[in-house]
Amino acid sequence: MSDLKVDFDTLRSSAQTARTIKSAFDDLSSRVGDTKDCWGHSGIADAMHTFGTNWGYHRQILSEEIQATGDKLDKCLEVFQEADQKLADSIQSSGSGQQGPR
Repeated sequence: MSDLKVDFDTLRSSAQTARTIKSAFDDLSSRVGDTKDCWGHSGIADAMHTFGTNWGYHRQILSEEIQATGDKLDKCLEVFQEADQKLADSIQSSGSGQQGPR
């Protein structure tokens, strides 16, 4: 049987990273309309508009998935911390009820 080792700091850091990435995704402004004049050709401008529109849609989906991942990491951390505390409490209570050698 192998031991399960959970690094609380890594879980905490990963959840924070997910929140940071989500924030960055959410703060990206849609620049679909403000670059039309710089392309010089209507075909390129139309293609970039399509790309920008698609990017906005898929960025929202990615943002939601990043949020869900961060939420799962937070929940995982919470569950492991609770399990760790219960295990520590049970070890402490079982050890305090024992008497030393006679």
